[in-house]
Amino acid sequence: MTDTMIQDLVTTDGCEAYTTSMVIAQRFDKKHFHVLAAYDAQFSYDPGSSKAEIQALENFRESNFRCTNYADRQGKNQRILQMTRDGFSFLVMGFTGTKVSAWKVRFLQAFNIALTTMIEDIPNLRAEISQHEKTIIRLGQERDSAMLALPAPGRKRRSDAGIIVTYAFVPGVIPGDLVLQPIYKHRDDATEFDMDMHRFKHCGSKGTFLLRTAVEILKKYEGDPDPLIQSALEVIKAEVPELPDGITGSVGSSPTDSALSM
Repeated sequence: MTDTMIQDLVTTDGCEAYTTSMVIAQRFDKKHFHVLAAYDAQFSYDPGSSKAEIQALENFRESNFRCTNYADRQGKNQRILQMTRDGFSFLVMGFTGTKVSAWKVRFLQAFNIALTTMIEDIPNLRAEISQHEKTIIRLGQERDSAMLALPAPGRKRRSDAGIIVTYAFVPGVIPGDLVLQPIYKHRDDATEFDMDMHRFKHCGSKGTFLLRTAVEILKKYEGDPDPLIQSALEVIKAEVPELPDGITGSVGSSPTDSALSM
């Protein structure tokens, strides 16, 4: 079986291999709605079915099928199914005929090859994850070094050695993933947003000052196109649950101000 045929029958995505109801319809020479109808029939339960039987089937469906949508030629959303190797075998179990059986074999061969290839790629994936873990460790060490540069409590902070805490996107454990995390930065390299976030992080865990500062920052950066800033604003909203609804206008003249003075 050629690589092209495998790719035509089975799609790989990360650690998953799946085919779709559309591909099955094309290869088994069926209308797509007939394939969807066969799927629906498999999960149409008899009145006398026990809860255990229904739960077992629902668990299987959840593990092996994913229902999504695609836009047809008229631009309308239509249902399409993605399914694993086991889901495929379960769905086409009732399809009969010599040609149908031949396609069943080809699909299963394609699944086996795709899954074997993914297993062989696991060492490379582990190496990539290890590299990202090293990056996270390095960032942690840089953070610790920055913390050591902070002056001792009670001593005046030197402006040429000031370290602030702000937010940035850092690599996650999953390759390509970015995670919003607090980071430490020198004042000389800080932006206005960095200084505002530093001010928020040092307001304490509660109180009127924290609430007023959060409202001020949310208003100041509302509508900013920078995804980093918008993600940081979501952190503020999560950390200050007592924020009033509908933050608009200036801090001193909005309905929020009355809430702050309560």
